[in-house]
Amino acid sequence: MRTIEGLSNEELELIRRCLDAVANGPFFPDWEFRTLLGYSRDEVREVLRRWPVDNNQAEVTAVVVSALNNLTGYPHGDVDSWNRYVRAPESAVLAILRKLTASRES
Repeated sequence: MRTIEGLSNEELELIRRCLDAVANGPFFPDWEFRTLLGYSRDEVREVLRRWPVDNNQAEVTAVVVSALNNLTGYPHGDVDSWNRYVRAPESAVLAILRKLTASRES
């Protein structure tokens, strides 16, 4: 897994919006939040609060990858909230996710 070092300012801003969507949006019910993401809502909010400070720590990258993966993969079907929080096509989020999960061999 790569760190988020080297991502553009636009990509970092899109990650921030995704973290906000995950932490504060209606996408994930409280009762399964930790099970889905592997982190509590408060832990995601803490990463969001510090964003992008300390953004190269492995734990921060893991939270980001989990957030992006679940935001794009969980069947929430909430297009209106996606447009309000994320304000970007799913393909843009998936492109960042691919960058973060690509092998270090490149």
